[in-house]
Parts: sequence; C-alpha cells; structure tokens
Amino acid sequence: MSRRILRSCFSIAVCALLFACMAPHATQAAEKWLRLSSENFDMLSCTSEREAKNLLVRLEQFRTAFFTFFPQKRTHYTRPYIVVLGSQKQFIPYLPSYKQKVRTNLTGVFMQSPTNPRIMMVNEEVDEGLQTIFHEYVHSLIAAMGLRPPLYLNEGLAEVYSTFEVKGDTVKIGVAQPWYVHLLSRKRWLPFKTFFAVDHKSKYYNEKDHVNIFYAQSWLLMHYMVFGNNSDLVTAKKLDVFLDLCETPGISTSDAFERAFGLDYAKLEEALRDYLSRGRHITVTKKIPAAPIRRKITAKPADPIERDIELAGFKWRIKQAPDAEFRLLQLLEQHPANPRICEILAEIKAYEGGMGAAGEYWLKAVKNNSVNPLVYVWLLRSFYQNSNLPLKYIMHGDMCAEYRKLIDRALELAPDSMDAYELLAMIESQSPNIRAKEMNKVLSALPAMRERSRTYLALAVTYWRLKQYESAETVIKVLSADPKATHEQKRMAREVLREVARETGKEIPPPLPQENPRREFKIQPAPFGG
Repeated sequence: MSRRILRSCFSIAVCALLFACMAPHATQAAEKWLRLSSENFDMLSCTSEREAKNLLVRLEQFRTAFFTFFPQKRTHYTRPYIVVLGSQKQFIPYLPSYKQKVRTNLTGVFMQSPTNPRIMMVNEEVDEGLQTIFHEYVHSLIAAMGLRPPLYLNEGLAEVYSTFEVKGDTVKIGVAQPWYVHLLSRKRWLPFKTFFAVDHKSKYYNEKDHVNIFYAQSWLLMHYMVFGNNSDLVTAKKLDVFLDLCETPGISTSDAFERAFGLDYAKLEEALRDYLSRGRHITVTKKIPAAPIRRKITAKPADPIERDIELAGFKWRIKQAPDAEFRLLQLLEQHPANPRICEILAEIKAYEGGMGAAGEYWLKAVKNNSVNPLVYVWLLRSFYQNSNLPLKYIMHGDMCAEYRKLIDRALELAPDSMDAYELLAMIESQSPNIRAKEMNKVLSALPAMRERSRTYLALAVTYWRLKQYESAETVIKVLSADPKATHEQKRMAREVLREVARETGKEIPPPLPQENPRREFKIQPAPFGG
C-alpha cells in the first residue's frame, strides 16, 4: 500500500497444471542463495552476506526497540521467515494482482499464516526495503500478541515504526514522515466515521487515489497516541482498553473510542490538527548495541531443496498460483519425509476450507518430526473441528494418549503458546484421568490469554468432574458474563451448573442471561489436586 507496501491475507483457488514452470528453477539454481539465522529471525537471501547480516542486525534492534514501548507479553512469538530478493526483476513471478492488474509497484509483501509469518522483500532500494520490512514486522508482532486491532490502528502503528533509523548502536524511533505532514496539511481529511470503517476491501485501502490520505491519518493518529506526550488523554493503558472494546460484540468503534479516551470525533480531529500544526512529532533515541547481535548470526549456503520449497510457498501465498501448489506436490513426491512441504500444503487446504485434508497434511508433518509448535496446535484443532460432544464425553485411552502426546510436544516447543494451553485444558477436561499438574499450568497461563471463553468452559467441566463445585460455579459466572463467549459455550456452562446442582442437592439455577454488560471479574481459581 503506502510506500509500495502490501499486507496480503491470502486465500486459495486450487487447480492442477500439466506442467511446472521449469525456467524459474534454472534461474534460481544460477543465483547464489544464503540461509541465515539470528536470535529471532530466519532468512533466505539472494543478496550479499554482508547486506543480509546488516538487515538481520537492524531487525533485531528494531524488535528490541518495539518492545520498549509495548512490553512483551507471555505468548509465543513465531520466527518470521524472510526472503530477500536482489532485484525487482526477481520479484515479478510473485507479484499479486488487484482488479486483474499486476501490482508492479510493490517492493515487499507480508503474509500471515496459521503457522508462520512470511515476508518477501526486494533489496534493490535498501532504505525503502527496510521501511517495508519494519512496517510488516509490526503486523507480525501485533498478531503474535493475540491482538486484532482495527485496520487504521494496525496500519498506523506500522507506519509510525516504519521510519525506524539505525546508525551503529544508536536507533531512532518516531521520525515524522514529511510526505504525510505535507499531505495532511493540504488535503481534505476523511470524515472519521468513514476513516474508522475502512477495512481490507475498502477503496481507501486498495486504490492509489484514495489510500494515501487513509495511511496519513492513520500515521498521525498513532503517532499522537504513542509519542504525543503533550496530552494525557491517550495512554498505553487506555489504548489497551480501546482494543479490548473494539473486539467486544455490539460496541461500535466510535463508542469504543469515546469510552476509552473520552474523545468524540470532533474533539479527536481538533486534537490531531493541533498536534500536526505544532509539529511536535517526538523522536525517541536509544542505544541498542549491534555487535552482540551480529555475533549470534549464522550464515551458510542455502539448501536448494529448502529454497525451492519456500519460494513455491511464497508464490502460492502471494498470488495463489496453481503452479506453485503443483510444484509443492512434485517436491513432496521427491522428498516425502520433509515436514515443511506438508506444512505449506496443509495451509493451502485449510484456506480452501478443507480442514480434513489440511489435518492429513499436518499429521504427515508431525510424523516427519516437525519442529513448528503451531503445526501440533492446528492438527489438534482439526480434530476438534465441528465437534459437538456431549458434556459427559470421556476420551478412550488410546485417543487420550495421542492427544496428550501432541499437546505436550507443542508446549515443549513453545512453552508460552496460549493456544496450546487452551487445547491442553480442553483435552484434560475430557481425559479419563485428569492431570492436576497440567491443569495448574493452564491456571498459570490464564491471565496471559486474550480469548478465554473456551478455556473457562474446560476449567468448569474439570472442576465439576473433580467435585470442586464452588470453583466450577465461579468460573461459570465469569464465562456467562463474557460478551465474547458464544451461545453454545454458555449453553454448555448452564449444563455444568445443572450437574453441579443435582450432585449437591441445590435447586437447579435459572438459565444464564445470553447478553450481559461487560464486567471484569477478578478471580483466583482454586488449584487442581488441592
């Protein structure tokens, strides 16, 4: 979008081709590809080793700088896989289309996926390429934290950080974008009702005649929120409240904004225009030593098989090219024990809507010893897809052992995966013999979860099965008041309450209300086994 950036949420339309295009493979073989890794990133690069290492150092410095303003939460941050191309010409086979026209003005593409974020960028114009990658990595970090912010907030925050500058050990954050300042000073702003409603299908996000003002306003809003210390109207705590309200069904963006910040649209525009006119665009400077980061980077010639797999995966993600899937199937036939091929093919099937087929590929990846914890998570999710099990369902021994093996491996690979803890709670609630130690781990992880309704339901069932009735009732009270909980989850919680009443001799309680005002309940569930 802005500065030739595209954030691509991919879908897939699959068909088989008779031929795989062989010319690009011959070209790739003639190019020099490197495989590099730093503490938090993996890279496949067609640039020089020096340039590739410089990019990784800057990315690590950027990551450190980002978390000085947004402290790391207890969650699993996946390692982004970055492909760096040496020229725009190399990028042509991967370019997506919009309204049947190839997006030839792009230098970078970001792709979120069930198991790994992916970034492809062109190194031909280094500064522009870095702005792209900084912008896109913000999206990845936000997604990893479990946040689903509105588009203007997501893009605005990414634009604020995209001007990140590095000179040796000194980094600079929040540098104003002159183009945006100029544009906002001379062009009519979008009405905030329109601005807040922009989504991925909007012309203000996709069409070059409209996108610039949307990005400029998004940048200004987030710069004011993060760095505009001239006002106490907007704070990090209020921003977190705002995000929570935005995810709450039945609350409009305008209501969420006014409730969180005490600003209606008119007051917001007044504050932003004042911030713009005064030019108080604060820049923060920090020291982040580069040498320790560089010493941890490893580099070696890329494995041709890994290169072919990843490039085919990128081509499918960016433009849903059928020949890319065909190439992956060819590679799987040649290398049936490679888990990465199965992981990518599983993503293709999942985005077709075929969770059954996706599960088969995830299972193959697991059998091939995949080291990606989210593969185990998504395999278990495919097992639970569309399941509507009765309250008193208990897994038989072999199934329980298989599910436990999968979830334990996921947590071994990613001890802070909140998705894995949610599944652990569900599995233990249906196990013949509940592992109290594992359920206490779920309780420890609970405060870090943003989506808790499924975990609350599993906890309620487990407390009931262990005859810890008071704790079961407390958890159900919280679940019933959660506006994010589904009707089915509330129905199941009501069934648990009825079972508790029958076993304790209490009067069966009335049905829980389906809609409740949002409240925060502070609970400390009793430990299991105690």
